[in-house]
Amino acid sequence: MWRAKNIIESTVIAAKAMQYPNFSIYILNDGKVAHRNNWQEAEDVAKRQQVTCITRTISGGAKAGNINNAVSVTNEPYIVVFDADHAPKPDFLQETMGYFIDEKMAFVQSPQFYKNADVNQVTGGAWEQQALFFGPLLKGKDTVNATFMCGTNMVVRRIALEEAGGMSEKSIAEDFLTSLLVHEKKWKSGSPTYTG
Repeated sequence: MWRAKNIIESTVIAAKAMQYPNFSIYILNDGKVAHRNNWQEAEDVAKRQQVTCITRTISGGAKAGNINNAVSVTNEPYIVVFDADHAPKPDFLQETMGYFIDEKMAFVQSPQFYKNADVNQVTGGAWEQQALFFGPLLKGKDTVNATFMCGTNMVVRRIALEEAGGMSEKSIAEDFLTSLLVHEKKWKSGSPTYTG
């Protein structure tokens, strides 16, 4: 599983390179509760990169449960979620955090771009498959405060997430359902055209 370890490490390295003051990086590790033989590799990456690894010991809720577990043991006012295979650009936080000047802004969802577009035809066509959604559809939703979370490349205000009951563990589409619960509490959402 060296490849998974390398993917996580490249994401951590990119996150550490983000140009923004005072932020923490956490690797959310649910490998132990998923009974993966290599679950300690994420902890090894964290030690090497001098970041914190939060290894879950109680299962349930899949990705949402993993995020909720981390929220329960941290205290930062904003939560940024990147999938393990996403390497954010250095200016990701500079381009997204400004939205939170609005005290009712709950989350900002940026488009998803992948660094492995040249690997094969599938990855090469990934953006074409998502361009309509992350382009005019999401911007249209943005104009009526109806943007929804897409699971990665997002910044969430902790208090808004807590008011919604955390990431919903009732659906495999936890990001979408959580978005609805956040909007139900009268919070706002945003979708920059930034491609971080």
